[in-house]
Amino acid sequence: DAFRNCRAAKDFEIHALHGDQRVEEQDHALAPSSRPRIIVATNIAETSLTIPGVTQVIDSGLARKAAYDARRGINTLLIERISQASADQRAGRAGRTAPGSCIRLWCERDHRDRAAQERPEIERLDLSELMLSLAALGADTIDDMPWLSAPPPDHVARARTLLLELGALTTKNDQITEKGRKLVQFPCHPRFANMMLTAEAYGCVPFAALVAALSQERSILLPMKAKHQQKARQDALGEEDSSDVLLEIRAWTYAAQADFRRDACEAAGIHGATAKRVGQLHTQLLSAARQARLDICDAPIDPPSAARCILAGFSDHVGRRLGTGTRYALVGGRRASLAPDSAVKKAEFIVATDINEIGRGQGDAEVRLARVTAIEPAWIEEAFPQDIHEIDSVEYDSTLKRVSRVQQRCFRDLVLTEKRGGIPDPKRAAEILANEVLAGKLTLKAWDQTVEQMLARLDLIGTHCPEFGIPCADAAFRKAVIEAVCD
Repeated sequence: DAFRNCRAAKDFEIHALHGDQRVEEQDHALAPSSRPRIIVATNIAETSLTIPGVTQVIDSGLARKAAYDARRGINTLLIERISQASADQRAGRAGRTAPGSCIRLWCERDHRDRAAQERPEIERLDLSELMLSLAALGADTIDDMPWLSAPPPDHVARARTLLLELGALTTKNDQITEKGRKLVQFPCHPRFANMMLTAEAYGCVPFAALVAALSQERSILLPMKAKHQQKARQDALGEEDSSDVLLEIRAWTYAAQADFRRDACEAAGIHGATAKRVGQLHTQLLSAARQARLDICDAPIDPPSAARCILAGFSDHVGRRLGTGTRYALVGGRRASLAPDSAVKKAEFIVATDINEIGRGQGDAEVRLARVTAIEPAWIEEAFPQDIHEIDSVEYDSTLKRVSRVQQRCFRDLVLTEKRGGIPDPKRAAEILANEVLAGKLTLKAWDQTVEQMLARLDLIGTHCPEFGIPCADAAFRKAVIEAVCD
């Protein structure tokens, strides 16, 4: 559109060329013409197609590449720099039938710093979809497949863990479950397929399909720093403090009702073009849901039901607030902060569809949570009863100099509730107190020089006169005595 509206390009034919076009549209872009042409192409033109008559290539040096996005835990298309080999391949599009040239929009030093070749996709992608498809085909475990390039073991372990958590595989030989056979029918990541299956029980399959579609793209909400911009968005979309995802859905609905017009969308702080792509993907996912015979009804969105659906796909992104700020403890022992523009400020428990690691210099990084939704711990226990367990432990309080009982109810390794107080297990308490005594942090009033002399005598006799049967007063003996005293 930018070229078509450019006065300098009025004498040119303008064509787009990308993989989502119909075959007839691609053929039209490739057909010979008496007029000069400008073809704006994705990297489909790099190797897949031969374009006749090209005399000049202008290369951005960028491409949307399939890669694992750790912040969302899914495969996605990320804009990244191409390799030197891809740059050479692109340059080869020009000059095939006549003299040609290539203009690269980056410097020579940048070119030298680029990778020589593209990494194989199997080393870049999350393997959950692949593992599930192989299991559905009845293949052996992924480890036994005769790969040309073997997938990294940590990627395999990560994918297996996720599929087990989703209930798609059994713990024995990665066998597919009945639920896994349902998930594999959807043309999306197993996380979103599980969301859509869960949504059927709550009557909100279109909502889950829209969440899945939104998650494939960057946020459709533009940054709004000025107060008048924030007010304009609030007037258009309303207030929201329980879910960033619900706010984004309201934004998409607003954009769709405005037919994704640029002026209307930008006035409300919405990226119209991205919202339009989301709509196309939403339609595809709804079509897949119909083929899977899900009950699709367009009922009003119920926030608790919506949150339960998101939880079903992102149980490994659950967090509990630390104190009263915006820091959260996450499943897996991680710590993270809410993104500054998140609308969910006071929720004790949340689930985030995006977890983003942001570099802060000198190797440090800050983990931020985006697309956050508030949830209740009861929903976690309801959805994942097999992952709920209780821990009854004892803990030394250095301030009170005493041992306390701690009772925790946990979801995997995340503490949901914690109760302190009560009588601790005496043996365990004695062991903890003894460790504090041995570390010099506690003293036993009656443990004086006389006791030390007696232990020294016992050790001497035990070492040099074994016939008396008296044990040596070594470190283990000393610890056992102190534990007995503490008990």
